[in-house]
Order: sequence, then C-alpha cells, then structure tokens
Amino acid sequence: MKSTLQQVRGMKQALLTAFANSTRNTTANVGPYIDSVEWKLKLLVHHCRFLGNVEFSELHSIGNLDEEDEGLKITCGHSEGVIIEIRNLDAGKLVVFNALDGMVAASVNIVDTLGRMLNEVYELGIQEREANLPVVYDKLPTGAPLKLVLGDPAGVEWMKPLRRMRGECQHSVIASVVELPNVAYGGVPDMLFVRSDFQLDGMTDMDLASFADTVCVRTMELLKNLAAAIQVDPKGCCSGPS
Repeated sequence: MKSTLQQVRGMKQALLTAFANSTRNTTANVGPYIDSVEWKLKLLVHHCRFLGNVEFSELHSIGNLDEEDEGLKITCGHSEGVIIEIRNLDAGKLVVFNALDGMVAASVNIVDTLGRMLNEVYELGIQEREANLPVVYDKLPTGAPLKLVLGDPAGVEWMKPLRRMRGECQHSVIASVVELPNVAYGGVPDMLFVRSDFQLDGMTDMDLASFADTVCVRTMELLKNLAAAIQVDPKGCCSGPS
C-alpha cells in the first residue's frame, strides 16, 4: 500500500503544480479528493486483510462462549494494530458481511472519487453525480494517455461485476452475493464463495478471500497506473494526439 499512497500523493502534487497559475482554479478540490482516496484505500486494505484471515470452519465452530472464554481473534488492516475478537456465530457473520460491504464500497468509491476529480480538473463536462472513471473513459478522446490507461485490462473493465455487487449490497441482502460450498450433511463449510455472476474476469469457484485479495491488488494497480500517467503529463493526459 505504501507505494500506492506515494503515487497518489505524487499525482496530487503534479496536478497542483501544473495548474498553479490557472485562472479557472479547477484544482481547488484536488486536496480533499486525494485525502478521500487515501482513506478509502486504507479501509480497502483493512477489510481485505480481515476477509483473507477469516477461517470459516473456525467461525462456525465458535458456538456460544462463556464470559471467561476467548473468542476467535482475527487480524485486520495493514499491520497487527487491529484485532477483532468474535464470540458467537451471528456476530461473526455480521462482521464478515460488514467487511465485504466495506471492501466493495471502498474500491468502487475510489473510482468514483477519482472520476469526479478528473472531471473537475480537466473540465470534462460530466454531471458531478455521474462522474466516475468508466464515464471519464467514455468521454476522453481516442489516444489520450488516460484513455489508454483506463482501457487497459488493468483499467476499469474488470470492475463491472464489482460495481453490480455494490448495487446488490446497497439495495438487497448482502448475504445474497456469496454462496456456501456443498458439504456433507452435518459438515462445516471452510470458506465462502462469491456468487458466480459477480466473479471477476470470468473466473469460477472464487472464494471470498481470493476475491478480496484480487480486488485489493487490482484497485491499487489501477490507482498507480492512473497516477503515473498524470505525473508524466498532468496537462495533456486527457488530450488526444495533436
């Protein structure tokens, strides 16, 4: 995450420097937008690490603990600084689905925030509430450096199932986006799987931990590529070849 944060901060500085003498002051909100992206990135890593560390067989075996018993302890975040202790199955399910919802929201919101920032800085003319990176991609001229970045396999195309999942988490039952594996009668599931229509790049049988790791890595890769392109040419990155 450290290298991603460095790139994001470098993008902020490049934009503020490049447009410092502009009379239109289109970079007034770059600082708050970047601060928002940094916080969402930290939340993304926090939730993804938690989901990667959950042992679902242990979660199902907790039962109900007495006050003196230790619960299931799971590390979150980028360091050992946050440890969640789960003391019954219902609480465990709640925390897992909260982390899933938070992870999806953080990734999608990063993309939406960056879209609003680019729309404002480069005066793309997109309605503020509609501005996100997929819409920015459609708006940019062919050959623009940022269009090439966003159109790359590591760009925004891979996020389509994730954006649909975001809508499902917001307006439906969060538990509906995952599936339990088939287990023998009386058996305990050792993992959760992402529902097939939300899996990334046509992958099959994608468990929740692998899904979370993929979302985290891909989001950071997109961020770094976008930030690098802006730093190379902060004024011309949204323009086509002359």
